[in-house]
Amino acid sequence: MARSPLIVLMLLGFLLMSSSQTKVPSSLPPKDAPVVEAFSKQKAMCEGLMDWNMEVGGKDWIDVSIEWVAVDTATVIDNVKHINLETSVDGRKLTATMKYPSSPDPFSINCGDTVINGSSIKYTLYLPPLSKGEHKIVWHGVVEDDLNDGWNEYPKGTEFTFTSTVTVQ
Repeated sequence: MARSPLIVLMLLGFLLMSSSQTKVPSSLPPKDAPVVEAFSKQKAMCEGLMDWNMEVGGKDWIDVSIEWVAVDTATVIDNVKHINLETSVDGRKLTATMKYPSSPDPFSINCGDTVINGSSIKYTLYLPPLSKGEHKIVWHGVVEDDLNDGWNEYPKGTEFTFTSTVTVQ
């Protein structure tokens, strides 16, 4: 089964904010804030869905998370050391893209006729409320050394860009 680059993006939602400026990412959304799941690892890995459009309400949060997955824990730990990732919202670079890594997490995804097992490290980044209207979230990464995730090879210099167009109602 052919797989798209195994960077997995997970979007969850957006909030309304009073100005059109992108605020600094926060640590966590408020406890009672609604969160909308808009993207899944399964769709990315099984269907190759990496760029998308979505509409959200004005009271939803967005969790701009990205994961690198590999065939096992040791490989994913080694791989993430060699990836330079930047995230921007409406053309403004977010400086904390890779600040909050998770511990390696094993996963198993059923893609119908194929089951994919591996390990992932997730970098979580929450955005504060955004203004009403259309917003572009762009993830751009560069592989800084030759990598092999156990499924695919990524030569040094490999670049990837994923874009989400989000409309806040």
